[in-house]
Amino acid sequence: MTQKKVRILLAEDDAVETVDTLGALYPDSTGGLDLTVVSTMATLIPTVKMVDPELILFDLELSLSDPLDAVHLVHRSAPGIPLVVLADPAKKSYAAQSLSEGAMDYLLKGFMDARTLGRVVRTALERNTFEGLADLLRDPLTGLYTREGLLTLGTRCHEEAHRRTGGALLLICALFENLQTLREGFGPGAADYALRDVARFLPAVAVAATSWRAWDTSNLPSWLSMRLRPVYP
Repeated sequence: MTQKKVRILLAEDDAVETVDTLGALYPDSTGGLDLTVVSTMATLIPTVKMVDPELILFDLELSLSDPLDAVHLVHRSAPGIPLVVLADPAKKSYAAQSLSEGAMDYLLKGFMDARTLGRVVRTALERNTFEGLADLLRDPLTGLYTREGLLTLGTRCHEEAHRRTGGALLLICALFENLQTLREGFGPGAADYALRDVARFLPAVAVAATSWRAWDTSNLPSWLSMRLRPVYP
C-alpha cells in the first residue's frame, strides 16, 4: 500500500538545517514527505494556494519589516493550516509573541532535531484531523456545533488538559428547549436576555471543588432547570 505523503511548505531563506532534519524524520526510502521550499514572502502566499500544505514552517527572517505582522499575514492567508514559526535564538521573544498572531508553535534554529520537529508535525496533523472531524459536527444552517460536536470537542479538551497539567476539565453543556416560547411570550429579545442571564449566573454558582457534585444550583433563577453530569465518571 502506498504511504500517504505529508505535505509541508517550508518558507526559509537558508533551509539547509530544516531540510536535513526533515530528511532524518522522513528518509527517502519511506516516501512519506512532500516538501515544497520557498525563500521569499512574495512567493509564499501564492504557493500556499497551489500546494495546499498540511503544515507551514515559516522563518521570521523572511519578514521585511515587523516579524509579527508577517506571521499575521501568513496566518490570515491560510487560517486553517497549522503555522509553525522558525526563529534565531536572538529572536525568541518574537517567536513567543507569534503564538498570539496565529502561530501554533515555534522552533529555534540550531536547536532543531528530528524528535522535536516530529512532535510539532504530529501535533499539526492531529489538529487538522480533529478539526476536520469537528466541522462535520456543525449544524449546516447555523454553523454552530451540535450536541455531538460539543461533546467531541469537550472530550478532546479534557484529554488535552489532562495531558498538559494532569488536571481535569469541567464541561458544561446547556440545552435550551424553550427559547422559541420565550420569544413568543416576551418578545424577540427575551431569549437573548435569558442566555445572558445564564452566562452571568454560571460563574456565580460554580464553587472551587474537584468534583462536579459540589456545584450549587440553589441561586439559579426559577425559570432555569439544570441537569449536570460528568463527561467522565
